Formats: sequence, C-alpha cells, structure tokens
Amino acid sequence: MELVYLWIGNYKNIHNQGFNFSPKFNCHYDGETLTIDDNVDKDGNKQHIENFFGDNINVTAIVGKNGSGKSNILKSLFQNDDNSSAKEKLWYILYNHKLSIYFIDYMGIHENKNIQKNSKYNIEELKKKSIQPKIDFSMIYFSNILQYLPVHDDKQDRSFYNISTSYLINRYSKKLNNSSNFKSQYNYYKSKAIEQTITMLQDTNLKLNFDLPKELNIVTQNGYSTDEYNKMEKILKKEKDISFKLRVKYNIIYNYIFNYLDDEKVQKLLNSSNKKTIEDFYKEIKIGLPFDNEVDDFLNLLDNQTSIKIKDINHIFIEKLKSFNKVQAFSLNLLDVLTFNWKPELSSGQEAFLFQFAQFYNILKNGNNIKRDIIILIDEGDTTMHPDWQKQYIKWYIDFFNKNFKYNNFHLIFTTHSPFILSDIPKENILFFNDEPSINQTFGANIHTLLSDSFFMEDGLMGEFAKSKIDEVIRLLNQDNLSKENIKYCEQIISIIGEPIIKNQLQRVLDSKRLKKIDEIEVIKKSMLEMQKRLDELER
Repeated sequence: MELVYLWIGNYKNIHNQGFNFSPKFNCHYDGETLTIDDNVDKDGNKQHIENFFGDNINVTAIVGKNGSGKSNILKSLFQNDDNSSAKEKLWYILYNHKLSIYFIDYMGIHENKNIQKNSKYNIEELKKKSIQPKIDFSMIYFSNILQYLPVHDDKQDRSFYNISTSYLINRYSKKLNNSSNFKSQYNYYKSKAIEQTITMLQDTNLKLNFDLPKELNIVTQNGYSTDEYNKMEKILKKEKDISFKLRVKYNIIYNYIFNYLDDEKVQKLLNSSNKKTIEDFYKEIKIGLPFDNEVDDFLNLLDNQTSIKIKDINHIFIEKLKSFNKVQAFSLNLLDVLTFNWKPELSSGQEAFLFQFAQFYNILKNGNNIKRDIIILIDEGDTTMHPDWQKQYIKWYIDFFNKNFKYNNFHLIFTTHSPFILSDIPKENILFFNDEPSINQTFGANIHTLLSDSFFMEDGLMGEFAKSKIDEVIRLLNQDNLSKENIKYCEQIISIIGEPIIKNQLQRVLDSKRLKKIDEIEVIKKSMLEMQKRLDELER
C-alpha cells in the first residue's frame, strides 16, 4: 500500500499544487481533469525497481529549502489543524492492489474506488460519486520538532495517530490541567518515552540494529552547587547511613524549600534543622507538597535499588513510574530528583532511535483500530542526529519495520535536510520541492553533489567567512602589482585551504605572479646592461 498522489488546493504556503509520491504512477491534475498513467519511459520500461525497500515497505523523501513547505505537505495530509479551506480542496490517491481517491471535507473522508490507471477523470464528478468509507488504512504522524499543535483526540477514532513530541507534550499537559512550564512538559515527554521503551524492550522477539540495554539505571542528584544547599548539608551530617531513598527525599526537601517557600520560611526551616532528621523534614514538608503517595510508593518499590533489570520490570513498576513521573514533571519542580539511564549505556544517537522506535512500537502493538496498511509521516526525524547516525537512518528504519512488523504494509514518507538520507533513496522516490528539481541520480551519490544539486545550495558548500577570505585572495591576485605583504598574505591563506582544486588553482596564479616579477627584473637588468654598453660606446 502506498500514497500515490496528493493535491493541495490551499494550505498555508501551498496553493494549487500536486505531488507524485509513487514511482509506479505519473499523475497530473490541471484544475479540472486528473490523468493517471504508468510511470514508464518512451520504450514502455518501468521507471522503478519492484520491492526495492522490501516486500512490505516503500519509502519517499521530501527535500527542499527551509520555508518551502515540506512540513506543510505532511501536516495537510494528516490534517493536524482545523483548516476548513484546506479540507475543501484537499484530496489524495492511494494504491493497494487497486487505486482509490480520498476527498477531505467537513464530514471527514470520502472515497471513490472507481478509478484506474491510464485513464482521465473529472475530479468534481468523482467527488460527487464518493461515499464515506470504512477506513482500511492507518496514518501515523511523527515529528521531534518542538512546536505547539492543536490536540485532536478524535484522530484515534479514525486510526490516525499523532505521536510527535509537541503533540504528546500538549496532550499530556492538557489532561493533567497543570504546569505550562515547557521544560517540565518536555521532561514528562521524556519520561513517557522511557515507559514506552521499557515496554518495547520487554519484547523478547524485538530486533534492532544495535545491542539493546539490559537494565534501567535510576540516578539521583548527589549535590547542588549553591550556598543554600551547603547550609543544608548539616542535615546530612547527622545521618549515619544516607541510603538512595533518603538521598531522593533530601533532594525533594531541597527542591521544595528553594522553589516553593519565601525567604523567611526558608530561614526558619534552616534554623530548626539541627533538631530534625531527613525523615522528620520530609514528613513536615510533605503536608505542603501537591502529591499524596506517588513518590513514597515508587521509592518503596525501588527499595534502595539503583538499577533494575528490564526483564524483571512488571506492570506494577510501570504504573508506579507513571505516577511518579506526573509528580516529577508537573506537580513539583523536581527535574533533577530522579533521572533514568540505560545499562549498557547508549550513545545519544542510539537513544534517539530507541525513543522513536518505541513510539511506533507501542502504537502498532497496542493502538486502537490500527490497520494492516499504514502510512507513516516523519517530519525531520533525523534532526539533532550526528551525521554518523543519519547515515544509518533509512536502513535502520526499514529494518525495524521489516523485521518486527512483517505482516503490515508501510509507506514511509520523510522530510529531511540530510544528504546522507537522500543518498539511500532513488530519485524516483524523492519529491524535490523546488521549481527546477534536480534530475541527477541520488542513490549512492556523492554527498557534495547531493548538497549542491538536491538541497539547492546555489552559493556553494563553503562557509561564508572562508568564502570571503578566498574572495579577498582572488581580488589581490587580479591586481597588476602585488606588494611583498600582499604576496605573503596570499601564501598564508592558500596554505590553509582544504579544497584541493581551489587551492591548486590559486597557487598557480600566485606562482605566475612571482614568475612575472622575476621576468620583469630580468628585463630591467638586461635593459640596464644594454644602456651601459651604449654609453661606453659613446664615450669611446
């Protein structure tokens, strides 16, 4: 199953544009008539390789400049916001053994299955004959770009799932009807990712392209570098055995005192600290804390453990962890009280993959009304990843869905700025969002070629500061006369240029300037000798 074509009449910065997503078909809409043809060359040969990414998966990349509308394509398709004008004029074609066209209107989605390839259709006539279908596919939208998007829980009823960072933050904070602090919300999102990842890792049949963590490490702050904290250290000194549980409670005391109390109350508590233990303090301030037993329940469950094997984690632990995370993220400013790490330790790139996969895993395994055929929209999921991880991105995503969900059919649609991702995808599977798209082959292409051709970098691939220095050298070398200082400066700049063609060319020009000076000196010397000879002759 795959998305074949999308027409957007009016959505943000996209107006009356059509987009071909499938290498199998070539669709064209002129505002009235839709034409659907096989994508073949003049000799009738197919312009794509069957099952190139696997039997159950297809991949499309969308590439273009910032602000060109890449993300808006995905958002319009998913209908994240309530833009009625877009809903009136948006429709798309899917292929699942046969073609179907879907129209979006105020009542939802309407479908017409009476279309075939190598044919022409009047869109208005197709729309009139469309019916409200039983949706037989699912759509999942993911983005780790932090932006506030409206929350539409009704998507669940249509098998449309939004698992973007912003959506989850917005939805959870709305449900809890609490903190608007963005850092707290993001912390809660990360805690949700931990919960989802634990669920995924407990699947003994899970297959990923890197070694999976076996344990969850639970860490608490060992000290704060503030004067107030140092004043409170006398409380700790009275305790003979500072267990992990007591350290957590002590950090809660600190957070509460210096985030929720005024200076007068803080001073009063500090002055009375000699007479109290950590437990005394904790019981006293707990009366003013906005939680009941969530923290105590989780700490008692840990029982001073700082590491727990993932295979031993049960549903009780997960539920207690959820309750604690709500308190930690929304009820208190406890962002440093407990943090969770993996053992063996993962790199930031591996953890990013793990969190993304965990969200898809939980939807595909536990989502309500999830279908066999799924369109997955991924808006710049590689953002923040090191180039080494971007090189793995397409392969690891394909392997994840192929190996763990081989009975589903997927069409993955990525937006990206990464040439490493583009180099994994044939040009027939790339939507170039530009007036004059590149016609160069992209699969396995040189990264520099992809940057200049596919990412529309008309001004080259060099930093502007370096470019300005090289331009200065070129300007000097174009002068008729160079001073010794000019020549020395050009030598210094040319010596540190890393691009060999530019470096060698500038060096040749500089050498020719030197030779020209030498030639000029020789000419003058020769002329002076001739004049001296003539003078001698005249004197005789």
